[in-house]
Amino acid sequence: MNDPRHDPSHIDPAMLALPADQVTPAHDTRHIEEALRASGLESEIAESLPVRGGGVGGFWGEWEDAAWRGPFGRRPRLDIADSIRWPASLYIPRGADYRDYWLTAPPDRQRYALAWPAIGNGVRPDWASADSGELFAYTIVPWTDPGADTRSEAGIGVVYSPTFTLGTVDFEPMVNVKDGILASVLEYFPTLSAGSVTLTASVVLAAWQVIPGGYDLLDYASMPIARITRDQSYGPERAKLPGSLYTPRTFRKRFLVQKGREYLFGAVGRVQASSTLTASDGRPLTGADGTNFKVYAWITLGIPYMTIETAQIHLP
Repeated sequence: MNDPRHDPSHIDPAMLALPADQVTPAHDTRHIEEALRASGLESEIAESLPVRGGGVGGFWGEWEDAAWRGPFGRRPRLDIADSIRWPASLYIPRGADYRDYWLTAPPDRQRYALAWPAIGNGVRPDWASADSGELFAYTIVPWTDPGADTRSEAGIGVVYSPTFTLGTVDFEPMVNVKDGILASVLEYFPTLSAGSVTLTASVVLAAWQVIPGGYDLLDYASMPIARITRDQSYGPERAKLPGSLYTPRTFRKRFLVQKGREYLFGAVGRVQASSTLTASDGRPLTGADGTNFKVYAWITLGIPYMTIETAQIHLP
């Protein structure tokens, strides 16, 4: 995008904060290893690398069945009666080959506008790429504060301006879970604990109005991909995501929009850990260190395309 407001090098991630409730296009596992090393978890690398298939007991989000054939089917048939111009509802990554989606090239506005990492300190390894349509989010509960809650997120956004006066649109990204893990390695005997940790991976669909100097959050919805709750009785566990999650799926959220305004629609990958762990007498947990207390989560998502379809026009 030529608009400096959408230049990632000038975006303050704080502008795109959601309420509490160098990246290569080719996917590999180096970012996972780097994230674990940055947290002092070198010993977890072999246990945490992606393994497709399988599954662990717990709550996994309900997904709609969908097949990745392109938003309108690959290689649409040419119908002389219809225009073959790029569909106004379709948005794709900056680096994508448009011929995998449609017959003609898209305008620049129909490619992803920007991507942003999570808010946080400089050692967090979260990232997102508007070029590849991939993002990575990682969070860890510090063993020095076992009762802490943590969250991390990264997003990819598209810019939209309605042509009607007032109406609703359906924002629908296609999401591919490339890999992920929810790890609760609780081995801090002999100290006994009360409470538990809950680890969640989710996709958040959000809309901001573009305003002078920033973005104003209008509405959002958090949709779980996977979640587990664990206490010390479970012992060491690394819940790799079930193979069923690796089939690309659609998410949908409806938003109200008005003519004359510009909007940023974003698909955000989020991981969070909520911890209520204390000692059995209610005091702060002691006896935990970086070898016997490891609570972390990460997820890598691919977003091959997004659509914004008009749902209902209230005023033309």
